[in-house]
Amino acid sequence: MVVLSDAGLLFGARQAVERPKQEAPKPAEGEEFAYAPAEPPRIEAPDALSAMDRNRASKIADLLGGKPGDNFLAKRFKRDDTAAPGHRISLAANFLSFGYQAFFPGVEALGFEFDGQAWRSAVLADGKALSASFAPIWQALPGQPAACFALPTDWKALQHLADTAMTGGAQLDLTPLAAGLDGPAGVCWYAKSKLATPLFLARFKNAETAKQLSPVLAKLFEAAVGAYEYNHEAGAFPVETRKVHSATVLHRVVSSPFGTEKASASKQADALSAARYFPVSLALAGNVVAFSPDAKLAEDVVAVSAKRYPAASDGLPDAARTLLRLTPAKLAQLLQAEALAVLPKDEEPIFSGVAQAQLLPRLEALGKYPGVIAALPAAPAGEMRWQPLAWRYEAK
Repeated sequence: MVVLSDAGLLFGARQAVERPKQEAPKPAEGEEFAYAPAEPPRIEAPDALSAMDRNRASKIADLLGGKPGDNFLAKRFKRDDTAAPGHRISLAANFLSFGYQAFFPGVEALGFEFDGQAWRSAVLADGKALSASFAPIWQALPGQPAACFALPTDWKALQHLADTAMTGGAQLDLTPLAAGLDGPAGVCWYAKSKLATPLFLARFKNAETAKQLSPVLAKLFEAAVGAYEYNHEAGAFPVETRKVHSATVLHRVVSSPFGTEKASASKQADALSAARYFPVSLALAGNVVAFSPDAKLAEDVVAVSAKRYPAASDGLPDAARTLLRLTPAKLAQLLQAEALAVLPKDEEPIFSGVAQAQLLPRLEALGKYPGVIAALPAAPAGEMRWQPLAWRYEAK
């Protein structure tokens, strides 16, 4: 059985139905104006489907017949050996990466299989991309994350992404920056912040390279971060640079109704363009660079580098092979705060009540689970193939 989420998957793109054109009424003889009679309300015809797409129909037919490895989905996900022993779920990385797949070309998909007894999982990836040690990333990331990922990264994609994002403005040559960055990257969410304000972390080849490229980082930060502030005389808040211990921190205030901080608590409240704002920050500590729309998280990276804050690597049995770390208690706390923030009782009493009755008890149950770690169990194979993942529960 094949279930299609939209008929357009079989028939092609939908085409808008054009309204029949009506000629304007002509004035009667001896009259200067013509008055069109009022038309009764009518229901517009729905958008029409185009003719059946033979190519799409052929691919869907292939899913219903032939050998398991012959259809296009099996080839797309390298599932051309045998049929699944039970249930199988394959998720493409470009679907999971929210448009950032250019940074992770070595990772193609995430897969899950259930054979009736237990679940197994694997990542479709190039073994060469997974050969680098992830330990330096986990050692630089702050501890107590709700969710944290370490992924292989192709830094050459940085220039193309910058050219695409900064259209209409001065183009920056990021080739030296891409050449100076090295190894995997990390991204984490924390319960004390928001879903929209994760922490991104990367590493330069060494501290000297980071120091040499700090002016390029500063230009990139100023060009990419900011918004038009109509209450500010300069149209934008300036980029502030300050030293924290041996680290350099860049900081810019960006007004937004979804920001992490309240404008009323700011000394610059009159210049802000919204009731809230983001304290966007970039921190450079040694050879580690961290970015977050929430300054607290970037400052935590500085604290980790100064040995004043626990690292995400604490308690990891094999940080070099670890790809994922989840803390259900922290994740539940983050999701609860987000749900209640978008469903205030005074504005959404019905949905807020449903969330209180149905969602919060489930989040509370989620928070009772121990931490989860996903890691590569051994040195990955060198070619593009499904690399098995080992899941471990942390002691509570």
